[in-house]
Amino acid sequence: MKLSKDVHPMFDQKVLALLAQYNIRTLSALLSTKSEKVASMLMISYTAATSLRRDLLADYASFPTIGLEEYQARLEKESSLSTGSLALDQMLGGGLGGRLVTEVFGHPGTGKTQLCLTASATSLLTSPGLVFYIDTKGDFSVDRFIQILESRSSEMVSSGSLEASARDRLRMCSATTASDLLEAVTQIERLEEAEVSLVVVDNISLPVMRLVIHGNIGKGMGIGSKVSQSLHRTASVRGARVLLVSNIKGGQGLEASTRPCPGLGSVWSNTANVRLLMSRVSDTDIEVTLMRGGRVGDKCSVTLGKDGIINKVPPHSTSC
Repeated sequence: MKLSKDVHPMFDQKVLALLAQYNIRTLSALLSTKSEKVASMLMISYTAATSLRRDLLADYASFPTIGLEEYQARLEKESSLSTGSLALDQMLGGGLGGRLVTEVFGHPGTGKTQLCLTASATSLLTSPGLVFYIDTKGDFSVDRFIQILESRSSEMVSSGSLEASARDRLRMCSATTASDLLEAVTQIERLEEAEVSLVVVDNISLPVMRLVIHGNIGKGMGIGSKVSQSLHRTASVRGARVLLVSNIKGGQGLEASTRPCPGLGSVWSNTANVRLLMSRVSDTDIEVTLMRGGRVGDKCSVTLGKDGIINKVPPHSTSC
């Protein structure tokens, strides 16, 4: 704020001119100057200088916050988000962590999209922030998402207003090309004054794969790197959870079967903080293996039902 006669009754033309001689023309510059020096420059008493400082702070400074309250608020914002399955949450150390990028990959039909839909519904019902769902395949099912949302909202609390509020905080985006994907994640990163709870990209490798298939490997690598960096900034700076879906890398032989990894290799190799491999066991049962982050190699089983991803309860077992 520029110093003027309207800022404080003491600031007449003479005082403003004296301060300008010392290159003090803004409120921040004046407040960063010690009271002793201000008293000397304006030829006033130290008491008058401290009183001026106190008046300016009272009128223009933000209210102080209690450190403990700020810490607790940050913990609440960065708390983990449930995947929908308690067993999977426990394997992840509490669920999808704030400020982390989690990637799920696997063969088609292994429940990757269902996990994204479930996490999105859970976030909308339990967190106040926005949920951004970027669909690169063009197969987002509104009916399926509403089914999961309605089922979980009725379990948590019978409130039509809660469900309506949840739907209002979902932001859908279609990004079928790599350029569209980069633009979408960049816009989310640059959002101002909006709390972002979850960002889902389903599927993140598909748009870049189209470039690679057509020989534009350099462009694909460049856009892929920018998308990865933008998502990490959104996670780390905004405290959001980021959930990505990737294809599984093709190939044959022992290495492909014992060391499965996401498609596109080095393009996404450093994108995820946490990586999960999803494998179909039966029509409703899915095995999830932790490939990066936490205790690598841990596995758990989940079931796919009308309310999305839920716990699997084996007939003769109580743990996953």
